[in-house]
Amino acid sequence: MAKVDQLLQMGTELLRKRHQREAERVLRQATSIDPQSEQAWLWLSAAVEGIDAQRDCLYRVLEINPNNSFARSGLSFLNRLRPHQEWQAAAAPWIMGLLDEESATAEAPSRECPHCGAPNSVWAYTCNRCGKELEAIDLVEVAKTEQEVEKRSAISPSVIQSWPSALALSRKRAFEPEIQLAAPGRSLTALLLGVLFLFLLHIAAVGVQIAVPVVQGARLTYRVIFLLLGDILLGDAQILLVVLVAYVLLALVTYLPARLLRGKGNLTVHFHLLAVALSSWLGIAVGIGVLVWALGRVAAAPLVQTVASLLLLAYALILLSQALQTAHDTSPVPALVVTLLLVTGIVSLFLALGLGLWDVLLQLPSALYSPFL
Repeated sequence: MAKVDQLLQMGTELLRKRHQREAERVLRQATSIDPQSEQAWLWLSAAVEGIDAQRDCLYRVLEINPNNSFARSGLSFLNRLRPHQEWQAAAAPWIMGLLDEESATAEAPSRECPHCGAPNSVWAYTCNRCGKELEAIDLVEVAKTEQEVEKRSAISPSVIQSWPSALALSRKRAFEPEIQLAAPGRSLTALLLGVLFLFLLHIAAVGVQIAVPVVQGARLTYRVIFLLLGDILLGDAQILLVVLVAYVLLALVTYLPARLLRGKGNLTVHFHLLAVALSSWLGIAVGIGVLVWALGRVAAAPLVQTVASLLLLAYALILLSQALQTAHDTSPVPALVVTLLLVTGIVSLFLALGLGLWDVLLQLPSALYSPFL
């Protein structure tokens, strides 16, 4: 069957290059030579056009090997599709793991069935032993996430589109589309955008400080204006340095505990989603800054600082937990445990150094919104 093996290799290579028609022609040759080739029919299910043709190929696989979890997964996926969702089948997600050049079939990752404990392919939707669902798949949510990924192009500044969802604490909208776009350059851009918007907020505050005396008839020299801008640039440069250092430390400190609690995320996704969380937090901080300015007109400064501190702290903890949960594909509990461990470590460090954590938190608005306070 050397000829079949050769055709299989050619067919899979054509599939990786997205040449579906050529792949179908080659793989049909393989099935005509060896109609009992399980792999040929499985690969052919990814090359043929139309759900009915895909389903026929997968049924042939199960006739040959009833325990093939990839075929079971594929049929489960196809049966779950609703009207007007047929386009999702074109990508043949049940063989995506096999298309990974670094992972052979025998080395494909597995997960335990929560019902009978049998190992299954990580891409399977139903257990290959008991036939029960491994997890509930909401195809509407899957489709929405894929559409969101398409809207967020690979262009790095588009990461800003996660901010409104983060403000609403919508984990799926804020973080899940970023998984496929994770890259070091995009992570760095996310952080820079957060600091940039904070800088623009400070510039706006200086503009107000300059405009008020000018309207009242005062004259300001260029030297005074440049000094104000210089102070803002220096302050925001320090904020950027603190953000970068805190980001790296945060990502490194939380990665190992997340993995020990059965997290599945790789280092790139972990770092990127934490960058998105921190970037979103800075974007939200800009909005809270406007709130600080508004409340400062009608309330005492200590009260304004307390409200801002509580809001900033709450968003920081929630976004961190959501980022960890999404990056490592876990339930909320492990992500919350890692977050609480981090908080416990920070509190212990402050106690050991004799520092007042609450006092530091109260100073956070002063550092971010000094032009307003």
